[in-house]
Amino acid sequence: MEFDVYYYENYAHTPAYSENPRCVMAQEDVFAFLTEILEKEPYSLAVEDCLKAELLEQLIHIGVLRQQDGKIGFGCPVFVEKDYENLQWLSRQAALTIVDALALRWGSLRRLIGEIDNGFSDKVNLYHLLCGQIFDGYMFQFLEEEGAVTTSKMQPSGLDYLMILYEKSAKLQKYSNGLLCSYNRLATTKGVFSSFGDGDGNRRDFYRHLRRAETGTLSAEEQGIRIPDREVLAMQYERLLDGYDVAQTYKEIFNYFGYAQNGVPSVPVYDKGARCVVEAMYEDILPDVKKPILAAISGIQDCKELMANRHQVPVKDTANELYHLIFGEVNEQLVRRGFVERPVYHEAGGRYLQCYERA
Repeated sequence: MEFDVYYYENYAHTPAYSENPRCVMAQEDVFAFLTEILEKEPYSLAVEDCLKAELLEQLIHIGVLRQQDGKIGFGCPVFVEKDYENLQWLSRQAALTIVDALALRWGSLRRLIGEIDNGFSDKVNLYHLLCGQIFDGYMFQFLEEEGAVTTSKMQPSGLDYLMILYEKSAKLQKYSNGLLCSYNRLATTKGVFSSFGDGDGNRRDFYRHLRRAETGTLSAEEQGIRIPDREVLAMQYERLLDGYDVAQTYKEIFNYFGYAQNGVPSVPVYDKGARCVVEAMYEDILPDVKKPILAAISGIQDCKELMANRHQVPVKDTANELYHLIFGEVNEQLVRRGFVERPVYHEAGGRYLQCYERA
């Protein structure tokens, strides 16, 4: 059995190898060992009977596995093909209810988004600000305040992140890679280089590039790209935005990663004024979207056969991923109905659009 692995991180630095979950999970025998755990009854394998003690210790250290009364189980949400029907049941109806409610409010949302004058269409701005910032930002804050989801989880390694595992299967592909719910953000004190799209492939994006560099999975071409310190990167992009010239090296970097064309910024830029619009849109839709989301999350514990529940993974951890499935399906529906921009498909990189958020 192979897995798709996802990380929701709250750390910016590159951790040491033994603490870095990407490095540990990239080891050759990890998936085979995790499959062995999954094929047994949860917490039936004793630690003392495990033949791979060192690997077990590493996986417990990064929070993938945990031990309970000397027995081994999963410490993070894990979904297998048998979970498909439950995932669909939990997420789809909530998503459709939300989309129908948004359709009734579309007039007010269009009026609000029309206040932004950045040279891009309302559909593009709605894609970034509604699908991205609100659903993958403001709503997470709300759900955390409600005590419904985990957004911060300190692992035994000392790093703050949540890891999600999906069995690789054609049936689960829609949920593991296919939905528009993947936010990549390289944050600096001056601004954020942001991309939002699906999880299919290796996105050409600053954040994704740096994370892949940690595990040595960059192509030969990508290894030749030297990204400077993120603060320097943002400072140079700000200079371009303000009409100043920068060194050709920086122009080539911005061109390569899609933030410029011929050295000229080419993505939507959002400032403090845009944040006011986002907050107004969020307040406008919150009464309609919170109820179906909270109802779906409350249904997680009723799905007794969900693999994460069988391994006694905290419901709030599983709820983090369920909410991703809900708003990912909402975003897909908004694209299909023509309410927001259709993200560009990039060969081997999936569908995504980029923007820059000024501090």
